[in-house]
Amino acid sequence: MGELDGSVVSSSSTASSSSVTSSSSVSSSSVTSSSSVTSSSSVVEGTATLTKHGTGGSSQTVESGSAIVSFYYTWTNATGATAIGLPEGVTATVNASESTITIEGTVTASAGDYNFTVTTTGATTNAIKTGKITVEGSSSIAPINVTESRLQVIPAMLWGNAIVSLDVNYAGSATMRLVDASGKVSLLRNLKVLPGANEFNISRDALTSGVYFLKVNTAYEQLQQKVIVP
Repeated sequence: MGELDGSVVSSSSTASSSSVTSSSSVSSSSVTSSSSVTSSSSVVEGTATLTKHGTGGSSQTVESGSAIVSFYYTWTNATGATAIGLPEGVTATVNASESTITIEGTVTASAGDYNFTVTTTGATTNAIKTGKITVEGSSSIAPINVTESRLQVIPAMLWGNAIVSLDVNYAGSATMRLVDASGKVSLLRNLKVLPGANEFNISRDALTSGVYFLKVNTAYEQLQQKVIVP
């Protein structure tokens, strides 16, 4: 009986020791894993940089309804970048794998100056770049109904010279095109329009006989009239 009791005590002691060792091992593993997570979220040491690239300038003037000339920034010593203050329709897209933030889009905002700021993130000292997008025209102006009568070619039969009459209730830029039945552009002209009646001259010079369409595009509408060249 004495030998049997000694055997039981020895076995219990061994099991207890094994249990403690296993528990210690799990605890150590848990601490190591926690330390690794903390390290991955640490701030990048040093001073970040932002460098602009692309054909678009950081200061641009654009009409409402038109696209800006896109550009982008690259960063170093940072984890990302953000942009604030951009006009509606213009976005900032971050590509973390290439360390870039791209500014692009078509402006839908009303007229005004939009000062924006691009800032790096995740550095002990972040970099900042600023710029301005000036929007011309105003979305608060309600364009009047699009009717062909507001765009007239007088006379509609283009024997020689004719007057193009355009009646609008806003100021801004316009593009006038004369297109033949096949879609070929025979005349292209950039215009400035003012509220009220606007008049422009066109000529049949170098135009062959046929049916044409005079198209005028503004930031708010598109107008069209048929023109016949005899």
